[in-house]
Amino acid sequence: TDARVRLAEGDAAGAAELALAAATLAAAHDGELDAARARLLAGQALAASGRRAAAIEQLTLAEEVFARRGIGLLRPLAVRELRELGRRVASPDGALSPREREIAELIASGSSNQQIADTLVISLRTVETHARSVRRKLGVASRADVARAL
Repeated sequence: TDARVRLAEGDAAGAAELALAAATLAAAHDGELDAARARLLAGQALAASGRRAAAIEQLTLAEEVFARRGIGLLRPLAVRELRELGRRVASPDGALSPREREIAELIASGSSNQQIADTLVISLRTVETHARSVRRKLGVASRADVARAL
């Protein structure tokens, strides 16, 4: 597409303009997936041109469509771009391991890390590592957010 060519040539602002126009056109004609693809490109171009907030907006819209539609090839691209812009996003696979799920449920029930370690007979450091992984995979920042995400 012309927007990709412009971005490759270093014209990020021009690429963003073309990609946003393509997204608007696709969305107007019930082309949700095409619009999301164009938003992904627009987000990349906006980020390259220094328009962080606009990039985050477009990338978030694209990522939501890819996640809802189960588009496994494109969602990780949107997630990577969002993370590079400092946004927390749930892991593309989003899958918790059985141990992470167990720890997440104990976190959600209000157990402290030490209580979880005692219950599962594992070290406190192991609990802390799993708790960080759970928050990263769920795309949340706090223990309270873990409870809401489950």
